[in-house]
Amino acid sequence: MLAALFFGGAFDGIQIMDVLIIAVIAFVLFKLFARKSAQPSYAGHPRVDTEPAPHAEPQARTNTQGFQSGFNWGGQGAETETVELPSWFNERAFLDGAKGHFGQLQLAWSQNDLPTIESYCSTELYQALETERAKLGDAVLDNDLVSVLAELIGYREKDQQAQISVLFSGWMREGAGAQTTEFREVWHLTRDLSEEGADWFIVGIEQA
Repeated sequence: MLAALFFGGAFDGIQIMDVLIIAVIAFVLFKLFARKSAQPSYAGHPRVDTEPAPHAEPQARTNTQGFQSGFNWGGQGAETETVELPSWFNERAFLDGAKGHFGQLQLAWSQNDLPTIESYCSTELYQALETERAKLGDAVLDNDLVSVLAELIGYREKDQQAQISVLFSGWMREGAGAQTTEFREVWHLTRDLSEEGADWFIVGIEQA
């Protein structure tokens, strides 16, 4: 139709109706292409569940090589909420430190360094991780943390407790010569606000 208009002499002595016809045609074409481009494509992309079932029981680790427990805490998963932080909280410094601690705990898990793991975790979480690490024996795991990113996805205060959720994502190589695998997991931490300078403790870890 456009070709007929351009090359058939339709623009000789163009009138207002010609302009309206072209506008209608352009609008119809735009809607057709917009509808086609809006269709999602999931080819080659794995499905990621971002909303784990509430009140889920602790699950066995899905990855026996990395420091991942698969425990649900609060049913939050990787769903990002609007995060309002108190004035005393330095988000950038916290996330920079979190990435460093993530690497230290991965190393401690690989080397079966239980005292280091215990110093970071609540009593309940440590007992669960200790049980799971025992299933691997005393062997040192040949794991290599290739890269890690940290994102703050939740913060709240309740009963003089600060509760924070951090999404860690990146790549890890499990074994010499192995291919890198992607990981995404959420760590939940708490801090006692009634005690000045209190440490943060990990109280839950879940797959994102």
